[in-house]
Amino acid sequence: MILLLIAGAALAAWLVMAASYLPTLRLYRLAPWRGLLLPAAALLYALMTLSSALRHLRGGGGLWKGRTYP
Repeated sequence: MILLLIAGAALAAWLVMAASYLPTLRLYRLAPWRGLLLPAAALLYALMTLSSALRHLRGGGGLWKGRTYP
C-alpha cells in the first residue's frame, strides 16, 4: 500500500513538473510532450556533475575538446 502511495506521489510530481514547464516549451514553440523528458534530463545532468566531481577528486582538471585545463 505504501509503495502505491509513493508511486502516486512521484507520478503527480512528474506531471506537475511537466505542466509547469509548458510555458517555456510554448515560448520556444516546442512540442508539449518534451516536458515529460525532464526526469531524464535531470538524471543526465546529475551523472555529468558526478563525473566532474570524481575527476576533480582524482586531481584532474576540466576537459574540453581533448585538452585538460587546471
